[in-house]
Amino acid sequence: MLEFENKKKELTFRLRDRWSMEMLQDRVAKDLGSYPLRNYRSVLIILRELLNNAYWHGNGGVDGRYIRGRINWASSDEVVVEVEDEGEGFDFQTIDPRVDEKISMQTRRGYKVIYSLARQVSFNEKGNKVQVKLGLKQDEA
Repeated sequence: MLEFENKKKELTFRLRDRWSMEMLQDRVAKDLGSYPLRNYRSVLIILRELLNNAYWHGNGGVDGRYIRGRINWASSDEVVVEVEDEGEGFDFQTIDPRVDEKISMQTRRGYKVIYSLARQVSFNEKGNKVQVKLGLKQDEA
């Protein structure tokens, strides 16, 4: 189930299953059509990684547990993506954001990718809600 509210520059959502995650990503892809390709890809990669982490790690891969969030085109040069799951959270301070040449073999690869694309990444104290700020470049194609 996908529930969303689309305000002028903000999309809020509440998901309960994997199918809804795909529908949300399709919806966001349509909304991003006017942005340069690099921004478009970066936002979708970050959203995919955050949703996968929330579903598989936070909610244990269980349909019926909520994933809530919002995507806010805060300004012409920034988008903010927030995702929260129903899980117990995790110790986000143990994430090493450095990416090396063997990224496919690393644990927490998703967060390493997110850190490499984001302007800022922050978590709530519990570790079940993440906010990612991504800079948008207007002059790239």
